[in-house]
Amino acid sequence: MSPPRPPRLVENDLAAEYANDMKQALEERHPEIVYLNIYNVSSVNTYLEFLGFGFYHTAIELYNHEFSYGGHDYELSGIVVVEAGNSAGLTLKERLPVGVTYYNEYEIDEIVRDFGKFWLGQDYDPFEHNCNCFTKRFLSHIVDKEAYYYPEYVNRFGKLGSLLRMWFKPLQALVGDIVSYEKEAENQEAVPYEPIKHD
Repeated sequence: MSPPRPPRLVENDLAAEYANDMKQALEERHPEIVYLNIYNVSSVNTYLEFLGFGFYHTAIELYNHEFSYGGHDYELSGIVVVEAGNSAGLTLKERLPVGVTYYNEYEIDEIVRDFGKFWLGQDYDPFEHNCNCFTKRFLSHIVDKEAYYYPEYVNRFGKLGSLLRMWFKPLQALVGDIVSYEKEAENQEAVPYEPIKHD
């Protein structure tokens, strides 16, 4: 005779208890809207947008800060955090609400610290490991993957990387620096990530 099977009721009770606990935990948290800030980084976008792509910089706006990624020559995090609205002179194209997160500010700090171990400044690549790759990955981590929106046109330039890589340097020589800043912000510099100071 085979041993008796455990009653399914126990499994169902545990699942229901877990679901109730999770529901209660979420109800105790305050949802925060996550924004994707899309910046034009070159005047040539005026023409390239007719072709369906352009040169864009993106940042995740959350808790009055913007999180983005950039390159440098050191084996340190390339994640940059600034106060929301400090665009270093770039022209804001769109500010899109792209999802909701239940992580609080302290947890976001920890997530960014962990991301910084993998998003090093020296690993930056304008086609395959850029700011747009970072914001999409960061967004998918802090928002339910089934409940966020990311516009595909933002990183089409990167997806054309293998082709554009051959022409990137000649294009720079032809049209100048790809990234153009407003004159009044030329002296502004982005700094590597530092934890948000909480009151």
